[in-house]
Amino acid sequence: MRLIFSVSFLLFSAVLEANTTCSGPINGVYFNPIGGNVMIDYGYGVNMLCSVDQEYVRVSPDACRALYSGLLAAEAQGKTIVIKYNETFNCSVSELGNFVAPLKEAYLVTYN
Repeated sequence: MRLIFSVSFLLFSAVLEANTTCSGPINGVYFNPIGGNVMIDYGYGVNMLCSVDQEYVRVSPDACRALYSGLLAAEAQGKTIVIKYNETFNCSVSELGNFVAPLKEAYLVTYN
């Protein structure tokens, strides 16, 4: 039983590691009142993460409000943001976009 759990955990970990992690200092957190969009600049352009008005990229408005609050607090404290994405790519403005709807779907946001 332990062997099955260990193998399953290793396979799951390998899948998580295959995804892309982008990180950088928070240069700005932005809110667009037209559409309720929350955006962040952390070195790869200004990326839209979610909307407080409607579900967007599978993020509910309530989750977006919590994310926005966390981003503002992290920015005020000079934290670095780490965002994990479901795809494999190079972290760049051309891959993540700049002032556009998300080109990639984030699944984990943390602050260090």
